[in-house]
Amino acid sequence: MNEKPDYCYDRIMSPYPGFLGLREVTRNEWSNLLVSAACEILDVRSNEYFDAYLLSESSLFVYPVKIILKTCGTTTLLR
Repeated sequence: MNEKPDYCYDRIMSPYPGFLGLREVTRNEWSNLLVSAACEILDVRSNEYFDAYLLSESSLFVYPVKIILKTCGTTTLLR
């Protein structure tokens, strides 16, 4: 089996006046962005703190000022 190691991309955004938060990004917009990572959104679950996206072979967690993308399998890093 030829699998690459898992990676975690963790990015914190600094809020600024008028900043609505990363949770305002729509599912369709995340889907378009994730094309470059060679994965797709399979399901989304949300609570009052964050949105959890189940991706094909990966996971994306979106907080108001932070995103975490855990990649594995054939998912590539965002460019």
